[in-house]
Amino acid sequence: MSTNTTYSANEFKGDFFRNGTFLTGSAVLADDTAIKIPVPTNGVLIGNGMGFREYFITYFRDGSNGGMQSVNTGEDVSVAGKAALGGTTGPDGKVNLSISDGKLFIENRRGSSIAFKWTILG
Repeated sequence: MSTNTTYSANEFKGDFFRNGTFLTGSAVLADDTAIKIPVPTNGVLIGNGMGFREYFITYFRDGSNGGMQSVNTGEDVSVAGKAALGGTTGPDGKVNLSISDGKLFIENRRGSSIAFKWTILG
């Protein structure tokens, strides 16, 4: 089932598939900005920025015992676990990833705008 849902300005906008299957999307993030994407309780995030240093494969689980763990990431990616990222929260010079309150965060601290693509398996 495809649903088109619109979120506030700093959240992902677009078509996505829900019901525990998958979500795919893309966005251009300016430096020192973050987006948040509504996600299922647990799953796998696969994505990339514009180069070999900004790819990521992570497992995530939301909730009090949740967090995010890297399966494989490029050297310019930092996995922050359970922190809500706001644009300048994570380490400078990195793409920062986390999960908090049912939202997956992608934060760009690399120094310039980056186009991201991702798939979430839930």
